Amino acid sequence: MEAQAFDLHDEDVYRVEDIRDHNPDEDLFLVKWKGYDESENTWEPRENLTERLVNEWFSRNNKSTDDNWLVHDVEATEETVIPKDCEFPQLMRMINTSAHAYCEPHVVSVLSQGAIRAIYRCTVEEHECFCCNRQRMTTHMVIINGVSLRVGSVCIERVKKLNMAYRKMEQMEADAKNIKNLLSTLV
Repeated sequence: MEAQAFDLHDEDVYRVEDIRDHNPDEDLFLVKWKGYDESENTWEPRENLTERLVNEWFSRNNKSTDDNWLVHDVEATEETVIPKDCEFPQLMRMINTSAHAYCEPHVVSVLSQGAIRAIYRCTVEEHECFCCNRQRMTTHMVIINGVSLRVGSVCIERVKKLNMAYRKMEQMEADAKNIKNLLSTLV
C-alpha cells in the first residue's frame, strides 16, 4: 500500500491536541482535537493515532491509581526480575515495561516464562478473555501448559507481539552465549 501525503492545512485533516482517556475494552482513545471545544472530543481507535501520541499517553498516565490496569510496577514484580547473566538487560527492561503497560500480571508471568505453546484462531464466541478477565467476543485460543484459553481480538494482538518479543529475546540470549563459548575456544 502506498503512503498517502496529507496537507496539514486541508480542512479535512484534524490535529490531535491531547489524548484524554483510554477504553481498554475496545482499545479506544478519547481525543481532544486542536482548535475544538471539549464537547467535540471523540473516541478513536489506536490505528487512527500515531504511536508517539499513544506512547506519550501511557507514559503520562502510568502511575494513575484510576488506571491501575494500565501499568504495574515492573521493579516490584517477581516474575520480571532480570537475571544477572542477561546479555541485553536494557532490552529486557523494555520488553518487561511494555508487557506490564499492556497486560495484567498473570499474562506477563505466562509470557515471560515462555508458557504459551500455541496461538490459533477459533470460532468467535462471547466468553471471558484470559488476558483481561472481561466478557468479550473471543477470537483466538492460547495453549498454556496444555490448557486452551480463549482470548479477545484486542488482547490477542498484544499477546502475539509480546510473546514474539520474549521468544526473540531468548534466542538472542542463547546466540550470545554460543558466540562467547565459540570465542573462548580460540585461546
